[in-house]
Amino acid sequence: MGRREGVVADAVRQGRLFGRTYQAFLDYRERNGSLREWQCERLSALLGRVLLTVPALRAHGLELAEDPFETLARLPTVTKQQIRGDYRVHFAEDIDPADCASVVTSGTTGVPLKIVHNSEHFVHVNALALRRAFDYGLPLDRKVLRPFKSEADEWFEYTVPSAGFLRFAEFGFVRDEAAIARRCHEFAPDVVFTHPSRALALRDMAPGLRPRIVQTFGEQLTDAGRAAIEEHFQAPVRDCYGTNEASTIAAQCPEFGSYHIEGERVWVEIVDDSGTPLPDGVEGDIVVTNLFNTVMPFVRYRTGDVGALSDQRCPCGREQKVLRLIAGRQHGAITLPDGTRTDVLRLVKLIERFPVERLQVVQADTTELTVLVDPAASCTDEDLRRAAEAANAALHHRLPVRLRRAGAGEFTESSAGKHLNFVSLLENR
Repeated sequence: MGRREGVVADAVRQGRLFGRTYQAFLDYRERNGSLREWQCERLSALLGRVLLTVPALRAHGLELAEDPFETLARLPTVTKQQIRGDYRVHFAEDIDPADCASVVTSGTTGVPLKIVHNSEHFVHVNALALRRAFDYGLPLDRKVLRPFKSEADEWFEYTVPSAGFLRFAEFGFVRDEAAIARRCHEFAPDVVFTHPSRALALRDMAPGLRPRIVQTFGEQLTDAGRAAIEEHFQAPVRDCYGTNEASTIAAQCPEFGSYHIEGERVWVEIVDDSGTPLPDGVEGDIVVTNLFNTVMPFVRYRTGDVGALSDQRCPCGREQKVLRLIAGRQHGAITLPDGTRTDVLRLVKLIERFPVERLQVVQADTTELTVLVDPAASCTDEDLRRAAEAANAALHHRLPVRLRRAGAGEFTESSAGKHLNFVSLLENR
């Protein structure tokens, strides 16, 4: 099935859910009861079912306690690799194929995975997307542009009934930049919805485009990247964090920029290597439980990301906890000349302190490390010199680090078109 046929089939399927979606949206706007009560009720319903119907969870021999969070804490965390290793036992035995749809992760962590969701998952994902649009001051029938979508044609427009009858326009491979830029301006989007790196590419291709907001996802957003996007589009950036396994996990507050966890449909923990929950304010691995997907439940699922739960609530007064993202997907480790390895994210975060919009660490061998940078407008040669000095010092001068400005099209992307902070060529040798 091609991209267009898949979109049509998905629109028909999810369009049938719009009545349930809109009612859930109204319920979220006019909620009765505390968030904690909702979470307790939904976690009880989830565990009460999947502990009986999913072999991988049933194998632990647990019965649902009066406090479902007590039962949850007794379950081990699970990784994508573990699910792939014994795929079938992670599905419910009473699955109804007519109530399900699948997505495939991009595999940017090196481990692609086919994920199956039930309709209840999509209902609540879309209902909260409607609430988020409402909070951002957007019309429910908003126009959304998704630029440089890897699997898309040159230009493709379609309506998504399940998300408020919004109008999507997307394009992938660009043969005629002027023609695509003209289509972007004619479409006049309310929202540009894309990865930060693609927003910067759109900035260069379609100057003068003025959406109401730019919603970013899928990559870490640097301060310099945010500033460059907001300055060009003359619109606020609203970032969100999520995974295909759980959809949106946290999205930025329209007033204060905090990342509100979508606690109505996901439960988020921060844990150490052993899976023990850590106190608020302490960084560790982000673990998520999808409260609605009972056909392929992701219970205490390790996302591969690092963060912390804030020990303070957002000043806006909302009940949702706040997630502090410390680092994004683990893309690998730098190999030093003596064969030892060191986490690349420490180096990435160090260089991000300088005025660069994008960067990519590239390791071709163990004699030198190259860092490609796309400098911000305010970046000087002195800034780059200091960044290089700091990078070399961070590696204790054990592996020479060379910073240089990236040429056009030089950044390597994943197969899904995501910007990668680290590219190692050693694995291909």
